[in-house]
Amino acid sequence: MRDVERRTPAELRGDEDVLVAFAQKPRDQPFRTTVAVDVRGVEQRDPRVDGGVHRCERLVVVGLTPAPSDRPGAEPDLGDYLVRLAEPSRSHRRCRVSHRPTNVARVTVHPFFLLDVFAEQPLEGNGLAVVLDADEVDDVTMLAFARETRLAETTFVQSSPIDADYRNRIWTVVEEVPFAGHPTLGTAVAVAASRELDRSAFVQETRAGLQRVAVERDDAGWRASTLTEPAREGETADVDRTLAAVGLTRGSAAADLEPRFVSIGLETLVVPLRSAEDVASAEPDPALIAALPQPSGTFNLYLFALAGDGRNVHARSLPTHPDEAEDPATGSAAAALCAYLAARDRTDEIDIEQGVEIGRLSRLHCRIEGDRVRLAGRVHVIVRGEVFLRTH
Repeated sequence: MRDVERRTPAELRGDEDVLVAFAQKPRDQPFRTTVAVDVRGVEQRDPRVDGGVHRCERLVVVGLTPAPSDRPGAEPDLGDYLVRLAEPSRSHRRCRVSHRPTNVARVTVHPFFLLDVFAEQPLEGNGLAVVLDADEVDDVTMLAFARETRLAETTFVQSSPIDADYRNRIWTVVEEVPFAGHPTLGTAVAVAASRELDRSAFVQETRAGLQRVAVERDDAGWRASTLTEPAREGETADVDRTLAAVGLTRGSAAADLEPRFVSIGLETLVVPLRSAEDVASAEPDPALIAALPQPSGTFNLYLFALAGDGRNVHARSLPTHPDEAEDPATGSAAAALCAYLAARDRTDEIDIEQGVEIGRLSRLHCRIEGDRVRLAGRVHVIVRGEVFLRTH
């Protein structure tokens, strides 16, 4: 076996015995095993292990023999065994390896929050599940739990290896996404609440980059805002094909604006319509939506209509995947829309009403600050407790 890179040679001490304490003693049959643990101490299964999964401190070890007892004639305490490192053969170190059957999953306990984001009052807006202290949670478990919540997004807060306060892993029921607005604001509130902070500013790391998030508690709940990444405009979309995909005709299109892809970290196809009534009457056709030219991965399909004052907006975010539902509030799409309108000299500040058609009234506020968009809204903590997750 040549797994030398899985251990840290500087940590080894020559000619030291390695003491292995098992949670249960092996039977009388011969017992040999291989243990592999990465530099973060995350448990890894090895297909060569017969009878258990093992943990050891950044070492690779082979061969078990009963350890001599300090008490003459006594059996090894709880199955203490000497283990020899695979390479180099003369370097040993004391460590403890826990053993249990492979069919018993390891369960970890994490602080958990359920929040309503972009909600003027509880039980409105867009729901968000947040799992804190999630460094040990693997991707398979993240996706499974996101599907369990059945929410638009679920986030997992991990320590950040770069200059950020935390890493925000954002998952839909389909996949991990680089950025989303309501998970950014809601996660920051969960972090602040868990640390008993009434007011704070964080830098979060996402796959889209670093974002600054500010949160503040008041008598009505929380306020939160973030500065998004600079907007990037993509291709225009065919008007007739786009409208057909949402059950509308050209008569519903806004006269002087075109459908276009815009991204502030997550792609959004903004679709300008003539009136709020047109937005409300849209009916998505999954087959036609799938046939639209689209970027790789998840994107927002965002229908909107400007009010006569040029600032108030009625919007809907329709599902683009069969496993998804209509989104009650979509911060990444709202920020993309604000940048889209500002680039056409329409307005540099908008108030968006969304979620009306599905009974989850949401209110989002956006304004241009330099080359970025500040996205803001109210957040309410609904549930606070613990979640028990199986790790693989």
